[in-house]
Amino acid sequence: MWDTAGQETYQSITAPYFRSCNGVILVFDLTDRESFTKLGYWIDLIRDNTKETPIIFLVGNKVDVGQQSVTDAEVASFCSEHSFVFFKTSAVNGENVDEVVDRMIQQMVAESHVRRESLHGVSIQAQEERSKGCC
Repeated sequence: MWDTAGQETYQSITAPYFRSCNGVILVFDLTDRESFTKLGYWIDLIRDNTKETPIIFLVGNKVDVGQQSVTDAEVASFCSEHSFVFFKTSAVNGENVDEVVDRMIQQMVAESHVRRESLHGVSIQAQEERSKGCC
């Protein structure tokens, strides 16, 4: 698990960590519109640096703070557009934090079973050549 905090100083080193990731939790600050508008950058970075798009959850943090800069309708539209599961959390009081992690783990395990099952039908053994003679 990597937490880059979205800070510009870490943006140049994050791309290599996406290459083999199975899940990403994108967190934005519900009280800071700019953090929401930067989500597109992170989504592009993830998709540009992964072979298969990982499971992506969107988390709006600071649900405990009354004044939100991003509306529920905006978040719902964004999640619908990108097929993301959305959670509201509070890092201060822990609201929904465990649920996000538990759900991510469940989805990653389920996805790994699907990927593993799709590999069972592939034969990697060479076919035996039969001789064309009579003996």
